[in-house]
Amino acid sequence: MPFARAIDADIYYEDSGGTGPVVLLAHEFFMDRTMFASQQAALSPEFRIVAWDARGHGRTKDQRLPFTYWTAARDALTVLDSIGAERAIVGGTAQGGFTALRTALVAPERVAALILISTEAHGPTLDQSTATQRFLDEWHDRSSREEAAGRLADWLIGDDTWYRDIW
Repeated sequence: MPFARAIDADIYYEDSGGTGPVVLLAHEFFMDRTMFASQQAALSPEFRIVAWDARGHGRTKDQRLPFTYWTAARDALTVLDSIGAERAIVGGTAQGGFTALRTALVAPERVAALILISTEAHGPTLDQSTATQRFLDEWHDRSSREEAAGRLADWLIGDDTWYRDIW
């Protein structure tokens, strides 16, 4: 299995291989690299698609320590190092977009272009921070996790039963 070794984590990624330009994709919160399976199928072999799992998601193995999007940006660069890519098109959706932006700020010479989907470049408002904290508190309360997961699935996926079953 392909893992890129960070200082305190093993970052899991999937690489379509090939000689085309590298496209490094970061997923949104509560998802994993598999959300890019359709893009990988459609864009390979013209592009080398590399999708990876952020800490706390998918198959990435971490120590469950607090981390930031800056940490995630360094993880993205670790994946690029692992596959021997000097530069890449770096993209992501939502949380993955936050990571992609920070990757470009940390190492602009390694980012050929950005793909930003459903993401923002500014900090959250007080209301957004409060709502996020309420959701995370509810998520950590196991008695209400199933209800919170249902609301999150409605918001992220909608009524697509195939994707909901996978999620």
